[in-house]
Amino acid sequence: MQEKVIKREVFFDALKPGMKLITPILDDNGRVLVPKDTILTDKIIEKTREFFDGFNDTNRYWIEEKIYIRSQEEEKYELLKQRIADRFKPYQNNHFYQFLENFSLKAFDYLIKKCPELYEK
Repeated sequence: MQEKVIKREVFFDALKPGMKLITPILDDNGRVLVPKDTILTDKIIEKTREFFDGFNDTNRYWIEEKIYIRSQEEEKYELLKQRIADRFKPYQNNHFYQFLENFSLKAFDYLIKKCPELYEK
């Protein structure tokens, strides 16, 4: 999985923990409530939300956040794992089929690591 840092503009309601502010959050008088380069936490977002309570904060803020991009191989791997799980879903209350599902998933993991060319198509 590849990690990538992106920059984008969001409304206050879209702020999430882990995002980094590129621009500060200011009050109506221009005073800094949350300085730029702050990594947001639940507490910071909640305190800022309490400050704006009753006001419609329509300002947008520039943030920086990490996103994770899966490769085509990782996508294919997850799809195949999901297909195995889907095959056994109707039998989820049967212990024997649960065993077979777990065995199939473990065998799949083993084979894809040892012989990835089997799953290239």
